[in-house]
Amino acid sequence: MSERGERLRRLIVEEIRARGPIPFERFMEHALYEPGLGYYACAGKEGGPGIDFRTSPQVGAIFARLVAAQVEECWRRLGEPNRFRVVEFGAGALELARGIVQALEAAAAWPSGSLYLAVDPYARAASADAGVPSADAPGSSSSPRPVDQPEALRALAGGEGVVLSNELIDAMPVRRFVARSGRALEVRVGLAGAAPPAADPRAGARGPGGAFVEVEAEVQDAEAREALRGLPPVADGFQFEINLRARAWMEEVGRALRRGYVLTFDYGYRRVERFRPERAAGTLLAYHRHRVERDLYARVGEQDLTSHVDFEDLIDAGRRAGLDLVGLTDQMRFLTAHARRLGILEGEPASAAAWRERLAFKELIRPGGMGTTFRVLAQAKDAPRGALTGFEDPFAP
Repeated sequence: MSERGERLRRLIVEEIRARGPIPFERFMEHALYEPGLGYYACAGKEGGPGIDFRTSPQVGAIFARLVAAQVEECWRRLGEPNRFRVVEFGAGALELARGIVQALEAAAAWPSGSLYLAVDPYARAASADAGVPSADAPGSSSSPRPVDQPEALRALAGGEGVVLSNELIDAMPVRRFVARSGRALEVRVGLAGAAPPAADPRAGARGPGGAFVEVEAEVQDAEAREALRGLPPVADGFQFEINLRARAWMEEVGRALRRGYVLTFDYGYRRVERFRPERAAGTLLAYHRHRVERDLYARVGEQDLTSHVDFEDLIDAGRRAGLDLVGLTDQMRFLTAHARRLGILEGEPASAAAWRERLAFKELIRPGGMGTTFRVLAQAKDAPRGALTGFEDPFAP
């Protein structure tokens, strides 16, 4: 473990000693986002997209081109407004942002008054490296501009827009629970010797200050108790996660958006799929150097932690904030529908670049891989009803 990882571990150990076992959500927040120490707070050369895992925009530029086709359709459905806003949350190093803007400009679907706003601390560093002006500096509106979340939400209230996120929600800290005798107990993180460990093979990673262990405790807060209501019955010992932050984020976005669409790309399930017996160990995983790790407590701050998204949660949260469901599909169908409309799949590739694009497309739609693991959710507010191209089944007879 690096010196940074040891410092982060000590910080968490000290908090547990002072407060007792902490919710897993708190542990995950430290591990991923602790300023100067957490995994995403230090993303770049040490870890993150491209080093520990690969995202769809990194597979090939065709992903951004096809997402841009959906954004363009949304813009036209909204009446081709001049003050168009695309707001991407979790924009990272701006691969998707730059590709979308380039494609929209090429399609003459990017009026001069439009803005692409990128919400992500890492986006600021990526923009600075590329010489991109900040959001309040003069410059071309075609450059993706890094902003903080409050500024992005204010922009959504000022006109028509599209909200985008790609693999944002799976990295939000989650609450963990386990079924015991017909009720749910919360999984907390404690220290060996301070509380009895849970019988879970993922518990027990050692380091400075002792081993982290999982402790089952009564659910203490009303928000979590409310979230547990109405979940399907499961067998004793079944583990699952609830992403309260994702619900809050979707509600906040839905309330802020005056008129437009919300497009969410992530991996996950409908609720009936998430609670199947084969997922009795939960969906939380760690990623390190493109390998799946089951030990959530090893390499604290040096490995990614993710959980599969409950799309039912996002749909319900959106409805509470005035967002109507437009469609939910898998990435394979979404990308194929747009590729067919654009004629990308016609004929044999005529150049090495065209072959690379075709191979990237195949990886993005591969069944059992990105194509069916990733889902695309579309929601709308005060926008024309009817299916968007990406949510029509391209394989239907």
